[in-house]
Amino acid sequence: NALVKIEPQVGNLTSLQTLEVDLDKITQPPMEVNVQGCAAMVRYLAQIHAALKTLHLHVPSLGLVAFPPELIHTMAHPCLQAAKLISVSLTCNKLETIPACMSALTSVQRLALSR
Repeated sequence: NALVKIEPQVGNLTSLQTLEVDLDKITQPPMEVNVQGCAAMVRYLAQIHAALKTLHLHVPSLGLVAFPPELIHTMAHPCLQAAKLISVSLTCNKLETIPACMSALTSVQRLALSR
């Protein structure tokens, strides 16, 4: 298959133990998550999916080098839930920059980026 993206809703498959995909072609979740295996991918997707419902993003310790791309794309549309996030926690990752699109998160009250 020509699969390049796994939607956050796949994170609902909490019993999933094996996910057979060509990791070199998958861009979402990011490669740094994918190389950690199925459990990390499902955890990441579950957190992204939950954030769109709860407005609290908590994705610690997954080796992320950039802000979750799934949220960057949805922030381009202010009416979508990602633009309404209240808290963002990306602690213990490897972020080097905070993207300009973060300025769209005008509802954020807590931003945690510590190592």
